Amino acid sequence: MSAASTPPLLALCHGARRALIAPHVGGAIAAFFDANDDGKVHWLRPATDAALAARNPLGMASFPLLPYCNRIRDARFTFDGRAIDLSGDGNAFDHALHGHAWRRPWRVGETTESSVELHFSHEPSDAPAHHWPFCYEATQRIVLSDDALTVTMSARNLSERPMPFGMGHHPYYPRTPSTRIHTRVDAMWHATPDLLPVESRCGAVAVGSVCLLPPLSFGGALITSP
Repeated sequence: MSAASTPPLLALCHGARRALIAPHVGGAIAAFFDANDDGKVHWLRPATDAALAARNPLGMASFPLLPYCNRIRDARFTFDGRAIDLSGDGNAFDHALHGHAWRRPWRVGETTESSVELHFSHEPSDAPAHHWPFCYEATQRIVLSDDALTVTMSARNLSERPMPFGMGHHPYYPRTPSTRIHTRVDAMWHATPDLLPVESRCGAVAVGSVCLLPPLSFGGALITSP
């Protein structure tokens, strides 16, 4: 895809704070940074031109996860006595991963200089790319303020029966020797080698040989599931 055919990003601004939003790339955040006289300070890993041209959510700064987060073993599960098969949902991974909304465009709603609402709707069908058998709609409200980028997510089940559901956001952080994480984590999911969560443990949370208490230096640690 040429640069000329790549849809423009939606730019949010609040003082020196900036966010670039890519509704057409899974409703993703493409960049979040402060702009000052010395240049840009990126709080999330910015999307590359190649990722934007390819519309690759995995190359964005952060993207929404719904109607479920993380992995579902073998892309199958049972809910309310019914077998749900997600193997035809267009997911190229061994296990169903992060739902489908991150791989589809979102609609732009109410917008201000420092905020935007993005909307997504799903209507199940028999097509191979639609194996989530529940109808629902979802909204992201992304707001810049003096000290934060706030993403508020909501969803509504439009089916006539209960629907299993989970949602979240998938941020990527710049990985440099000076990067530090300050976070509040009471427990951590421990995973199998293929990254399926198997056990949640409370108390001290370890990432490799590093205890996840603020501040955490990335070092050589791989953080997948706090």
